[in-house]
Amino acid sequence: MAEAAIMAPSVGGVDDQSVATAKDDWVATRLMGVAMDNTVQSIAGAVLMTPVVVFVMYGLISPFALGLWVLTATCVLVLRYALLRTFRLGFVRNSADSAKFVQRHLWTWPLVSFSWAIPAILCSAYPQSEAYFVSMVIVVGVAMAGTSAFAAVPKACSYYLMGIVVPSFLALVWRIWQALPGPVPIVYTAAALMLLVMWWLMSMAGKRYYRVQYNNFALQFDNEELIASLTAQTRTALRAVAAKNRFLASAAHDLRQPVHALGLYASWLQDDPDMSAELAPKMLSATRAVNELFDSLFDLTRIDAGHYRVQVQAVSVNDLFGELVDQYAPFATDRGVVLRVRGRDSVIQSDPVVLRRILGNYLSNAIKHTRHGGVLLGSRQRNDGLVFEVWDTGLGIAPEHQEAVFQEFYRVAQHAGSEDSLGLGLTIVARLSALLGYTPSLSSVRERGTVFRLHVGAQPVLSAEAVVKQPPIS
Repeated sequence: MAEAAIMAPSVGGVDDQSVATAKDDWVATRLMGVAMDNTVQSIAGAVLMTPVVVFVMYGLISPFALGLWVLTATCVLVLRYALLRTFRLGFVRNSADSAKFVQRHLWTWPLVSFSWAIPAILCSAYPQSEAYFVSMVIVVGVAMAGTSAFAAVPKACSYYLMGIVVPSFLALVWRIWQALPGPVPIVYTAAALMLLVMWWLMSMAGKRYYRVQYNNFALQFDNEELIASLTAQTRTALRAVAAKNRFLASAAHDLRQPVHALGLYASWLQDDPDMSAELAPKMLSATRAVNELFDSLFDLTRIDAGHYRVQVQAVSVNDLFGELVDQYAPFATDRGVVLRVRGRDSVIQSDPVVLRRILGNYLSNAIKHTRHGGVLLGSRQRNDGLVFEVWDTGLGIAPEHQEAVFQEFYRVAQHAGSEDSLGLGLTIVARLSALLGYTPSLSSVRERGTVFRLHVGAQPVLSAEAVVKQPPIS
């Protein structure tokens, strides 16, 4: 069968109904391919049998009738070859095409088998001749071969059997009718009964053979689908293991630096207690770095484990911005960065803790990577919803890095004036945004700055006066 007509199953991740439909489609197409493949052997058998029939019938029937049959058989062979070529050129690609192909060319199957019933019909006038015996053997052989070859397509197989059995049986009935009221040759009665029994047996055999082939292909589909599913799961597991290994390696690396620094500071302090005033801020900074990393790791663990609970309620943008300024203004002042706020006084429905964590990570990231200038925290209302923005005049992010900064432990190469970071802040932003259905994004120009955005979507945005009227959602 043409490879174009065989489509490997690939239905992972869909529902049972879709899998069943894809399975039936794939099996039906393969069964049609089997039937057409068997056409090759059938054509070869017909080519070999034609000279035998001519040899047996020669001299018994008129040369004109014999020549007409040879011409008919030859035309049928050419037709069968043309249909096989049409199929192999890719006409049939799925079960729908298979059904159309069978329906459109269904008449060819009884025509093929009828062409082999003609010798038996012509020789039925000579019931005692060797030619009639041979012709009946051919009828039985063709019926058996057709059942084996075309059982994969039950409708075609049924029509094929009808095309050879019915004309042969009707010819016998006509001969019996002509012999009445005199004695009827026993060979006619025996042949008629034999044809009926053979028809029934071949029909039953065809159905059983079809069921066997269907089950075989169905099992093959299930096996290939299972292999595809296991392969996909294995790849997913390997990617997860690789990501976890990178995660742990980076975490260990980031923990080693501040912990090692703490050890050195403690050793120096033990040797020289008078250095406490100088070492205390450094030890505090190292401790803060360790706590920051642990907090980030715990956040990611809770999110991945599904234990991060979202509590949606009314959130005042003004209050939210005030809390963020109180938290990050000292950090900005220490960095020599001006932190400004600009936004509409409004109320949205969100989780205040999660939202504060997201915007806080944006602010922390912006302040760390700004050498001079300022950071702006703002919000604006657009047609597609409210958008929070954090602008900075920092180093900027090159285009090739902008899609990767939300990955775990991904850090752009350090620049002069930028503070080292753990590479987890924007990862937490991405995870927390997914919890609330928000969309984080960024735009950046090297050496000019970056703007991080959080699109909270089209939701009711209330005026400040509505804060009292809008109770928190428990």
